[in-house]
Amino acid sequence: MLDILKGVDRFHRALPSPPSRRYAVEQLRYELEKVIRYRRGLPRTVKGQYPLLRLLQSLDINLALPDQDYIWAIEDIALRISNVFHMTSTWGHGYPLAGWCYGEDVREVWIASIDPFDVVEARKRWEELMPIRVMTHPYNDFTLPYLDGSGEGLKGGGWAVLEVNLPMLAFQHKCWWETYVRGNLDSPPGLNLFFNRYPLANLLHSHLDITLLNRTMALDSEAPIRPQADPNPFYVGFQQAGQTDRMLQQALVFMQRSNLSFDDWLDMVPQASVEDVHDWLALPNLTFTTQVEWAIFVARLPVLGWLLAHNAKLDSTYNNAYVVRIRWWMQRMRSGRFFHQGLHGRDLDDIERIIRQTIDPYI
Repeated sequence: MLDILKGVDRFHRALPSPPSRRYAVEQLRYELEKVIRYRRGLPRTVKGQYPLLRLLQSLDINLALPDQDYIWAIEDIALRISNVFHMTSTWGHGYPLAGWCYGEDVREVWIASIDPFDVVEARKRWEELMPIRVMTHPYNDFTLPYLDGSGEGLKGGGWAVLEVNLPMLAFQHKCWWETYVRGNLDSPPGLNLFFNRYPLANLLHSHLDITLLNRTMALDSEAPIRPQADPNPFYVGFQQAGQTDRMLQQALVFMQRSNLSFDDWLDMVPQASVEDVHDWLALPNLTFTTQVEWAIFVARLPVLGWLLAHNAKLDSTYNNAYVVRIRWWMQRMRSGRFFHQGLHGRDLDDIERIIRQTIDPYI
């Protein structure tokens, strides 16, 4: 059940595409890269007590080791240390946190992984690595905020689920250290500068793409769009939203076909940085114990609620198998009290309220 919405071979399907999609996506990519380049040159740092900074400092492995040896050494200790920081992994169920990326108003669930990656290719393009990705966040406006926990550029709260590949994060730091620190002993840049220029700047890729998914869901359900509050000191073209919204509306028109699956509908949501939404919804390569399952369910909750509602609006029977699997998963989570692994008090009440409003009416 955990692999629902994992996607299928896109080359075996011929899905319709809005005629304006290619141009609009290229514009999104151009503007996003402009913001990322600006963040790379900005002398802004995270605070000294920033949790991810302290976690990276805890991965105290000799940076002079050969690349593969370094990564193997990180893999040996990464999940154990992530447990100390209350992340969710096979080492511990963790619990919701606040102030790591989206500010104090957002409840953040962090999944720690040690997924393998191509070390040779990563060395060539280390500046572009994305060790942190967003699986869900609550915003549907085109703000590109500073995701350093300050909440700058963000209004309102909700839930976010993020995954951090700890060996990839440590390796990106190793490459940065070799490039900017090792040969600059007189005035080396601090580690807190590294975060805003690379992992957090690159996090905007998944943030924007999940925003496109959130905005598509909002337009389909006629939900309100959050107010714009962008912190960038220059104009970002797509934030006027007109052209992008027309592209999303055209995609929704194609989604009115009742013979498309849930996976098909997700594939039709335009994305700026990846092929389709499944790339961000992909599950980390973990052993899925009950300690992890509650976090995956929270990550899936917004999109499952939308797909069920969209399916009900079309009165389609094409996705009955999906609905049955979601019903079974919901029953399993409740009967096994798996939510209680990481959710307690107000957090548990809030998730149960969301389930009653967005899942229960359709299963």
